[in-house]
Amino acid sequence: MAITDLKLDQYMEEMLTQLKQWEVAAVEIDGVKKRFEGGKHKMSLEKINYCLDKYIKSELDYLTSGYRGLGRLTDNQPRLAAYYRSYFSKMDGNEISEMGELITKIIMKAFMYPFTFMTGSIMNHSSTVSGQQLYEKWVPQIYTLDWNMLGDNTLRGLTNITNLDYQKMEVFFKKKNITPDLRGEDKLPSIFVGYLAAGMMLFASDHFQS
Repeated sequence: MAITDLKLDQYMEEMLTQLKQWEVAAVEIDGVKKRFEGGKHKMSLEKINYCLDKYIKSELDYLTSGYRGLGRLTDNQPRLAAYYRSYFSKMDGNEISEMGELITKIIMKAFMYPFTFMTGSIMNHSSTVSGQQLYEKWVPQIYTLDWNMLGDNTLRGLTNITNLDYQKMEVFFKKKNITPDLRGEDKLPSIFVGYLAAGMMLFASDHFQS
């Protein structure tokens, strides 16, 4: 599930395809490409992979009791495999890896989303902290993100560029006959929004000084 330059390019191509479907002007798409190419070489994939590896392992951990993980103050956005524990405990390694790849892609597309609208030197900046320090700074911020401060367009844009990936999660759930728990609560949409927040806050944690 490690992020490579090749995977970054693949994710960006998928994002650009979505932008074209929104009839975004060609000149704006060229601007996104240039900002991405300029910023990509400044990304520390080692640190990003460190953070994602720890986070994804937690999301796919069905053995540890409880629904929460680092940074979660409530059960509103539980760990995926913990919430659907009875289903994930019956999956093989390939199936769990498949879900891990999807989560990774969603988070990274949200991480790369600022390249679609932000400009300036900040896009070429990466923090000098270690992977562990970045992780400890990042995760608590995921679940305190106030979407109202970002505006409806941000969440709408993020949802649009990851919509096909969310649909793949739904197909995965249907294939495995995963249904809401006995209380009738389908937490997948809420968990999905948590992954969007994870990507945005990983970008913010890596690019902005606290």
